[in-house]
Amino acid sequence: MALVSGQLVNNRFRVAAQIEKRAFGAIFRGWDLQDNRACLVEEINEMYPGGIARLQQLVQVLKLVRHPHLQKVIDFAVVPGEGMYVVMEFLEGESLETIQAKQAGAFEEKQAVKWTAQVCGALDNLHKMVPPIIHGAVQPCNIFIDKQGNAFLANVPEAMVLTGSRRSETVTPSFSQEYSAPEWEAGQAIDGRSDIYSLGLVLYGMLTGLPPQPAAERIKMDACVAADTVNASVSPGVARALEHAMSLNPGTRFFNAIAFRNALLAGAGLRAEELPAASQSEPSEDNRNRPAPAAAGMTVKKKRKWLGWVIAGGVLSLAVIAGLVLFVVGIGKDYPGVLGLHPTETAQKKTEKTKKPEKEKETEEAAEETEEMPATEEPVVIVTEEPATEVQLEIWHSYSDTGADAFSEIIAAFTKGHPYVSIEQTYFASTDMFSMFDTAMAAGDGPDLIMLYGDDRSASLLEEGFLKDVSGLISPDLYSDLVEPAVKISEYQGRMLGVPFIMNGVLLYRNVSIIPEAPVNWDDLIGKASTATAGDVTGMVFETGLYFSAGHLYALGGQLLDEYSGEPLFLDDYGVEWMLLMQIVKDAGLPVVNYSEDDADSFRNYKTGMVIDGNWNAQSMAEAVGVQNLVIDEWPEGMSGFVQSELISLVNDPDMGKYQEAAAIEFMEFLASEQAQMIWAEVACSNHNLGSGVPVLKDLYVADPLVEMAMKAYSGGVPFPAHSSLVFYWSTLNTAINNVVEYSMDPWEALHSAYDEILSQLP
Repeated sequence: MALVSGQLVNNRFRVAAQIEKRAFGAIFRGWDLQDNRACLVEEINEMYPGGIARLQQLVQVLKLVRHPHLQKVIDFAVVPGEGMYVVMEFLEGESLETIQAKQAGAFEEKQAVKWTAQVCGALDNLHKMVPPIIHGAVQPCNIFIDKQGNAFLANVPEAMVLTGSRRSETVTPSFSQEYSAPEWEAGQAIDGRSDIYSLGLVLYGMLTGLPPQPAAERIKMDACVAADTVNASVSPGVARALEHAMSLNPGTRFFNAIAFRNALLAGAGLRAEELPAASQSEPSEDNRNRPAPAAAGMTVKKKRKWLGWVIAGGVLSLAVIAGLVLFVVGIGKDYPGVLGLHPTETAQKKTEKTKKPEKEKETEEAAEETEEMPATEEPVVIVTEEPATEVQLEIWHSYSDTGADAFSEIIAAFTKGHPYVSIEQTYFASTDMFSMFDTAMAAGDGPDLIMLYGDDRSASLLEEGFLKDVSGLISPDLYSDLVEPAVKISEYQGRMLGVPFIMNGVLLYRNVSIIPEAPVNWDDLIGKASTATAGDVTGMVFETGLYFSAGHLYALGGQLLDEYSGEPLFLDDYGVEWMLLMQIVKDAGLPVVNYSEDDADSFRNYKTGMVIDGNWNAQSMAEAVGVQNLVIDEWPEGMSGFVQSELISLVNDPDMGKYQEAAAIEFMEFLASEQAQMIWAEVACSNHNLGSGVPVLKDLYVADPLVEMAMKAYSGGVPFPAHSSLVFYWSTLNTAINNVVEYSMDPWEALHSAYDEILSQLP
C-alpha cells in the first residue's frame, strides 16, 4: 500500500515527504487541497494487531470529535486487502519526548502541570464518549507541544481502544510498556483510569527528570518515591495528586481525568482559566464530546452568572438614575461581600473566574434577562455607610469529634479572609436540635444559621416560616458545581432550603476477599451472594428497612410521594416490583434484617460478603476487615440508595441586619467551596471516617480511597425526599415490607393497606 510523494488520497490530500516509519505503516506530511492547509497522512497496513475493521469503526467516531487539545482526525480511507489511510491535522511544534530529550532534567512545575491539565481535558473528552474510548497510549511521544506552548493529545487513531478491552483483545502497537498501567499489562479490562495512570507517569517524569518505572518493577517495590522527595520544588499538593493518579490499584486512582486536573491545578496554585487557550483545534457545533444522553425527563438548566458583591477600598458613592438602583459596594478586599445586595434577576454575579470583556458581559446579560429564575421578594439593599466594626453570626450544628475539628478549621479559614466577621458556634446533640430551635425561635432568640438535614423536618421549618428560602440569594453557579442528588435535596416545592454541605446515606459495602467482583445488576447481586454463601459465610445479609431499601423504588422508576401534596405514589407496578425485590432475597435463602446491626456485625466478622449500610459504619468496617478488602460499590442497575445532605440554612429572622445577612450568605457559599470541602475531607474524614459525612463538591480530589468511593456512589444515588408528610410513611411502610418478607403477604395487598393508612394520617 506504500504511499509515494505526490500521490493523491481521497481526491483531496496530496502526499508529501515521509516523516516517520512505523512497525505497521508510516506517517507522511501532506497538503489538504480543500482547506488549503498542511496535514498528516498515516498509513496503517493490514498487519495492525487491532484489526483494520475495528480501527475503521473507531476512526469514524473520532472524525466527529473536537476538543481544543485533541489532535483532529480529518478523514480516512480503507483499501481492501492493504490497510487504511488516516488524515490528521498537522501540528506545528515538537513532541514532548523530543522536548524532554533537549531539556535533560526536570521541567518547571507550573509549565508541566499546565500541559498535563490540557491533556486531561482531551482525555475527559474521549472518556465521555458513548461508549467511552480509552486512548491507551498516553506517553511523551503522543503528546505534542505546539509553537504557542499548548499541549495536544496526538496519535489517537492508532492508539485508542474501547473501554473494557484487554491486552489480549486489542494491542496498541506504538505503546511503550514503561507507561502502561498494571491492569493493562496483566491482561485485565481497562478504563479511563488506565489513561490517568499513564499521564501520571508522564508528569512524574517531567517533574523529576527520571525515566518511567514499568508497572512490573513498581509492583515488586510496592512503592514509588514521591515527586517532592526527588525534587524539593514540587508542591506537596501536586506530589499527592501524582501519587493518587499513579496508584497501582485502579480503585484508588482519580475516577475521571477532570478530578486529576483539578487536583493538580489546586496543588500548583493555578486555575483552569489560566491555562493557555489552544488555537489550532476548535470545538465543532455538531459534536462537543457526544456525552451520554440525559436520563428521560431530565431538564438541563443553563448556568447563570449573578452580580456579586463588588470589592472596593472604602465607601464609594452610588449612582441612582431615573429612580433605578444600579450597584452595591462592599468594603476592602479582605472582606468581599459583607456590604452586599440580594441578587435579583437583572443582577448577575461576576466572580474572578468568570470575568469577560465588557462587550461580552453586555451581550450575555441581555440574553440572560429572559431566563426563568426563581424570583425573590427581597428588595435591593443600597449600602451607603460602613458596617459596625464587627459583624457577628451564630450558627448551630451537631458536629462532634473530627467533624467539630473540621468545622472549626473551616470557620477559621473563612474569618481569616473576612476579618470583620466573627462566628459563634453552638453545639446541640441531633436529638435535641429541633426542640431547642423551636424554643429559641418562639422566644425570638434563635441562631442566624443552622445545619439541618434536608428531609421532613427542614421542609416543615420552611413551611412554618422559621427558615428562609434562599433561591435568588445564592448563585445558581454554585449549585452546578455540587453533586446532583445533594442539590435536589435542597430543593423543595420551587424553593431552596439552603446550601448542601456534606452527604450521608446508605452504601453498598463489599468484602473483596469473599466476593471479588462488583455486581452489575440485581440478578447478578443475588447470584454472587448465593455463590459466596458456604459454611458459616453468607454472601449478603439484606437490610429491608425503608431507609435502606426505598432507594431501589426510585431506581426502578417509582416514587414514594408527590412533591407538593405529599400523597403516596407507590401504589403501582414499580411499588410491587420493589416489594418483590425484598421477597427475592428471602427466596434465595439470604438472611434479611430490619433496622438491626446484625448485618454490619456479621460483615465486620468476615461472615458476610455484602451489606447495604450507612456511612456511619464505614470506619469500623475498614478497621475490621482491612481497607484493602473493603470496597464501596457504585449501585448496580435496578438498585440505588438514599442520599441525605446536611444543609446550611438561613434562619428567617426579621431582626437580622443587612450586614449580617450578607455575611451569612457569604459563609453559606464558602461552605461549598473547594477550600472548605477539602478541609472537611482531610479532617472530618481522616482515617476512613465517613460517619460525619463526605463532601458534596464534584470532581474534588481526596486522598482516602474510601471517601472517594463513597462520593462516587452517592453521586449516583437517590435524593432523600424532602417533605413534611414523609414522617407518616415510615412505620406504615416498614410494616408493609415486613408483611411481605416475613409473612409472604401479597405485595399489592400490603402496599394497598399502607396506602390507605397513610392517606388517613395526612393532614
